[in-house]
Amino acid sequence: ATPVPSYLVAVAIGVLEKRDVGPRSTLYAHPSTMEAAEEELRGVPEKYLTAAETMFGPYAWGRFDVVVMPRAFARSSVAHPNLTFLAPSVIVGDGSLAYTVAHEVAATYFGALVTNASWAECFLNEGLATYASRRLTYEVDGAALADLEARVGRRLLEHEINLVQSEESGGLFSRLRVPINYGVDPDDTNTDVPYEKGFAFLCAMRDAVVDSFHPVRYSEDQKRAALDPFLESYVRAFAKKSIYAEDFVGHFVKVHKRAALQVDFPRWLDGAGVPPYEPETPACDASIAACEAAVDRIQTDGMRVGQLWRTWPTPQRAYLLDLLCGTPPEDDAAPPAQLYAFCRAAGLSDSRNGELTMRWALLVLRDRLELKDEDVERHLQLTARQKFVLPVFRALAALEPERAVNCLFKIGLGLEDRLRRKLDRVVEADPDTLADAKKKGVFAKLCE
Repeated sequence: ATPVPSYLVAVAIGVLEKRDVGPRSTLYAHPSTMEAAEEELRGVPEKYLTAAETMFGPYAWGRFDVVVMPRAFARSSVAHPNLTFLAPSVIVGDGSLAYTVAHEVAATYFGALVTNASWAECFLNEGLATYASRRLTYEVDGAALADLEARVGRRLLEHEINLVQSEESGGLFSRLRVPINYGVDPDDTNTDVPYEKGFAFLCAMRDAVVDSFHPVRYSEDQKRAALDPFLESYVRAFAKKSIYAEDFVGHFVKVHKRAALQVDFPRWLDGAGVPPYEPETPACDASIAACEAAVDRIQTDGMRVGQLWRTWPTPQRAYLLDLLCGTPPEDDAAPPAQLYAFCRAAGLSDSRNGELTMRWALLVLRDRLELKDEDVERHLQLTARQKFVLPVFRALAALEPERAVNCLFKIGLGLEDRLRRKLDRVVEADPDTLADAKKKGVFAKLCE
């Protein structure tokens, strides 16, 4: 038997149906979501499992079963050994987020099989899993999608670090290795930083490996795969163990002595802020150029941009919305009439894809698109995932504090306690008032 880290021991209890979605994958879901989940996940786990075994070694857990979690699940998906808890936000009706299963497959190696010994170094789980998942995406879905994920992730990293550096903790939570001292909640390390800064760290190590073999010329495929042998040997060396960053770095030094001389490990691990190194993402250049052209075109033809946008993969669609949200604050992203036309053609008011509805809600708030105000609250009621709820709620509270409080009354007790308390802190609300509201039946429907 393979030992399991204690924090990954979990039990799923509920009214569940089961159906096979692959030769070693069974899907468990509530009857109301089974049909949609089966359609979107059939065959998906196996293609990533097969790719992972060629890169990182044999799959240790026998089966990769999946249970779709209820709406109140605040986390992203969690790769428990044998049974991945899949965030309900992955099931959106069109399969546009099914590729994210690659991250859970990667996490069964980097997180479940080899795990961090301290939450101060959770990048050993999430950063490595993010790198590995994009390797899987590269091999299974193509270089363009993998690079789009990386490009969107870089923007998330920059935004997250700007946010945490403006808070009282300063740059503490912008480090890969976060000192967890008295008064520091380990849950506060659960940001985009360990994922995306960890990914950049692994890319820097990969590029150092490539450079250490100069003047050997690598093809693009060979360059992308340059770190795979190290990661496979790392899994073999530390399987069934909890490790520290020193173990990870020491193994790299052992395997790649010359390459290790090119990597500033102290700066990567303990340095605050956005890393100066940015991974190259050449395969998505055409997609990024299309997004930039769409920003210009939406000024006069929002409907056509919305129609085109629907043909793109989720990361490219998200990137366009990020560009629109990143317009200088004194300017509108586009004339409101064109943004409304874009929304209608893109189907954003009906979308269940939280990656997109989150960004649209932020744009509605940013540009004060009053005819689409209902899309903000629709988004907040659509999902209870912290990644999607917290940014929109912060923006709403900054613009309309009273409306944010009212919205909190509507959704508060339909959320996991830790997320609800974070929202309480945003508006400085008294949690007891939410309990009083529940007695009045305000949350009856959301708490069913």
